Amino acid sequence: MAALKWIAVFVAMACVAIFVRLQCTATAVEPMTTAAAFSYLVTPDELATYKTQLLATAGERSARCARPVLRGQPLPGPALTDQLAFETDAPLSSCLAAWRNTLDELPATEPTPRQVEVIGRCAAPLEAAVRAATGHAEGCSAHGLGGPEPSEQSTVLFVGQLLGRRARQLAISDPQAALWMLLDVIRLGQDHARGRTDLMLAMIGTAIASGAVEHAHAILDTTKPAKLDELAAALEVLLASEPSFGEVAASDTPRVAIDFALSGLEPDSWVPPGGKRKQHAQPIDASDPDRYGGAMQLMAFSRLAPLKIAHACPADASLGGCFNGFTRPAIPVPSDGTPRSLVQQALVEATMSQLVFTLRDYVVKRAQHHSDLIALRLHVEAMRHGCDRRALTELATTPALGDAVQVTYAADAFVVRPPAWATSAIPAEPLTRRIACPPTGTP
Repeated sequence: MAALKWIAVFVAMACVAIFVRLQCTATAVEPMTTAAAFSYLVTPDELATYKTQLLATAGERSARCARPVLRGQPLPGPALTDQLAFETDAPLSSCLAAWRNTLDELPATEPTPRQVEVIGRCAAPLEAAVRAATGHAEGCSAHGLGGPEPSEQSTVLFVGQLLGRRARQLAISDPQAALWMLLDVIRLGQDHARGRTDLMLAMIGTAIASGAVEHAHAILDTTKPAKLDELAAALEVLLASEPSFGEVAASDTPRVAIDFALSGLEPDSWVPPGGKRKQHAQPIDASDPDRYGGAMQLMAFSRLAPLKIAHACPADASLGGCFNGFTRPAIPVPSDGTPRSLVQQALVEATMSQLVFTLRDYVVKRAQHHSDLIALRLHVEAMRHGCDRRALTELATTPALGDAVQVTYAADAFVVRPPAWATSAIPAEPLTRRIACPPTGTP
């Protein structure tokens, strides 16, 4: 019923607004696309205000970049320069290009001969670069809102792939060093998703961390490393410094608006915050009602959507809190009651309803991966002290998740699953983790 109500409001108000704006009779009005309608719904003064607000948003700096280093003393300054080294340092970028060129080979459990050669030549400098990039006290994404465009979105993903393979090799002789390498990669992935970045880059960061967690579980399945207390402490730090999903969700729409709307409304010589990007829209002719109106629509949406997102999923909210926020009815877009304002309101609400479904899916995916990181902490705990149910229950929840993972027990193992709300939409229950109980454990 609510959806039908919004459709009715949209149709009625659109007719009224377009009729008033064009001062025409019903017989003179030609069919008009939604995008073209925005050419009449957004005034030049409003567009100037939207632009000012959008650029001010892009110029803001995240207040959530600080997080503890995993070991040792933090390096001075923010991590930006060391994060960009994977793209700007010629030896590192050539290593990653060489690795990328091996990925056309058939997938295999073990690295191919070409991959073994690249790993042998490149793992050490890449590991050192990861240590540097994650060793600062501040670690937000280098490519956040207002930052430079990545040379290639998958660059950092290649770092995680190569070092994940190297860690599995190293685990044969030194599982402790292999696991620390993977913990640094997890932190690299977290930092890639931290701050005011967009959803795509944030999910790439999640994929980097998830791959490293998968390798770490596989190593612990076959080997008991030394100094488990240090590993447990580092995992506690990682769990406590999960990047804010709400901050990313609210930053994604302004990023899209700059790339696909504002860049097309400005002269070709215009340089946005962070510099030109390959995907920026070409200059839009104001006489093209569809393209020009579409840019108006995106500019209007970029002003209102972050407010609604922040209400449903604040920057300090847990993943469970964001899921619940995106499930509840959202606060309505403000309107001054005029027909034109009501039409804008209805159009933004209709677009927002689709975005909310997407954001909720992203929250579920992030929660699944965070749950697997919790499972890794439980894996280490089982090796430290056996499968004591009380101890494992205390470790089954984190503030970032806002809930507890599901833990079920068998005679010789326990199984970790994400919370029910993070699995209900996924039929195969992904990221279910079975962890063996040592003989001394309490099943």
